[in-house]
Amino acid sequence: MRSDIDRLMAERDLDAAVALGSTATSPTMYYLAGGVSLEGVTVVLRRGQRPLLVHSPMERDDAVKTGMECVANTRWNLAAITREMGGALLDGKAEQLRRILADFDVRGRVGFYGHGEIGQAHALLTRLEQVLDDVEVVVEFDHDLISSARVTKDEQELASMLDVARRANDVVAAVADIVARNLMIEPNSAVAQSKLLMTQDYRQDIADWAASGIVGMNAEDVALARSYRYPVPPQILVRP
Repeated sequence: MRSDIDRLMAERDLDAAVALGSTATSPTMYYLAGGVSLEGVTVVLRRGQRPLLVHSPMERDDAVKTGMECVANTRWNLAAITREMGGALLDGKAEQLRRILADFDVRGRVGFYGHGEIGQAHALLTRLEQVLDDVEVVVEFDHDLISSARVTKDEQELASMLDVARRANDVVAAVADIVARNLMIEPNSAVAQSKLLMTQDYRQDIADWAASGIVGMNAEDVALARSYRYPVPPQILVRP
């Protein structure tokens, strides 16, 4: 649960945590944002304080939906900072993060999380280790802070999971209804008069019907019919 993050940070002796990325590509960012769609944002988690979200001005309304403290990234303009640092994007990004953490007095052991190209992530973390004087860069490989928080679910998360399950069931029911409405069986045919569509295990009935010569099926098809495991709906459908 997100409410467990402070406790999990304390267990890891983390003073803060930083997550980078977009909700569309980073499970970590999607989780922290509560499913709100955001692109290229930074989340700063500070023990005992409200989470901080650094976002694009264009995503101001969506950012507010996360419930975090929201600050537009124009306060630390990446393009301008990169020019100040000589034009190298790596230097500019590292300096931008340094300024964000300094402005909010983030220091001590800080974990870094998110999603991206492994080479870029390694380069950025290495540079941050060089420029962050008051911060120890911490990375986790397995059972990390965010993954551990996601193991348990709060009421809101459970409700979301149940909603997804309900909608999935609705889709399956709709598809079954479409298939049923378009399944045509000749009235008074051998199929319509058989017990094929009644509630029972249908494998033997399907195989017997297939082997009877009513339909053109070879031995391989009959064998496949015998292995069929899912019964058709318990109803007889006829062509209008």
